[in-house]
Amino acid sequence: MYRVYNRRFFIQMQIDSKIGSGSQATSEDMIKYLFNIQNLLGEGNFPEKYGEELGKSYAGIITMLLDVTIYSFMGLSSLKAYFSSNREKHLLGLGCLYYVLHGVKANYLMVSYPYFVLIFFITYLLNKKVELS
Repeated sequence: MYRVYNRRFFIQMQIDSKIGSGSQATSEDMIKYLFNIQNLLGEGNFPEKYGEELGKSYAGIITMLLDVTIYSFMGLSSLKAYFSSNREKHLLGLGCLYYVLHGVKANYLMVSYPYFVLIFFITYLLNKKVELS
């Protein structure tokens, strides 16, 4: 009656259960949500649904432009700091770039986190004429 599974079969079963859902599908749906514009306002950065449940929801033109502008500013500022000759700016730019790249796939979720505001101001301060040392 009872079936004894070996470790390899168990791992394969877990991998098979993850295919077709999970992080990739959720990220794709979140990005589609941002660029699926139907009208001026849409549901904004705080929709009622999450990830794959978004379905035919849309963010709106204003939200899309605002998010693209913010992430572009943060990404370019992080890259500029990353290529700086100052070691501290270089490392802070790398950390901010990592955060921005992960934030793009969960675009509307990142705006609600306080850490987003911290990273935003760090990227802003990295491009001012302020010495870190």
